[in-house]
Amino acid sequence: MSDKAIGGQPTGGTVFPCRSAPLVAKLEHLVLCAWLDEGWGTAGWSGESMADVKREIRTLGQRLSGLTAGNKYTFVLKRPNVRVDVVNAEKAIALAETQIGAVRKLLVELEQVRNDAMAGSVDSAKGSMASARATARDIVRAVSDAKEFAIRAAEDAKDAHADVKDAYSAAKDGAEHSVGIAENLLGGLGDVVKAVSALIIEAEMQAPPPPASAGSSSAPSQ
Repeated sequence: MSDKAIGGQPTGGTVFPCRSAPLVAKLEHLVLCAWLDEGWGTAGWSGESMADVKREIRTLGQRLSGLTAGNKYTFVLKRPNVRVDVVNAEKAIALAETQIGAVRKLLVELEQVRNDAMAGSVDSAKGSMASARATARDIVRAVSDAKEFAIRAAEDAKDAHADVKDAYSAAKDGAEHSVGIAENLLGGLGDVVKAVSALIIEAEMQAPPPPASAGSSSAPSQ
């Protein structure tokens, strides 16, 4: 296409990764150029002076307008304002740490249940054990929720922008570590619950029968 076909009039274009073209600019690790809808500009091939024009763009493939053949364009691709949002990792860590504390508290309570059973207070031990089982079920559900948040945190880290990928990866590692500790404690808690339950059953079997009431033990009157 001749110079006359462009005529120095404003035209439009689209930003692409650069090929060999007169409208070229280097940006850090990117080389961009403008593809004119009417064809590649020819100014510069004929030795004409070109004006240096800087234009800001948001992304590759952005449609541009107001480009003039004969000018040298520098397209500045602004670094994205990437915000670190690790809410899934934070929720996983918070839930896991709360349940770690709950497991430790429950283990203390189960120790008292065991002591009650060994002392022969079977009814008290059985009541406390029922409450402990309900608490354990709540802990299991909460740890499961924490694990789900940790999985989401891993997905966040996988899809994170390169500028903040390390932060997302660190958050993911923290979430997985916290959930792992909670899961290990749950495994131990299950063993303790089984052992104390067996002890209560044994104590109940060894407990002496309740004394018969005076009315039931007396002989019937003749």
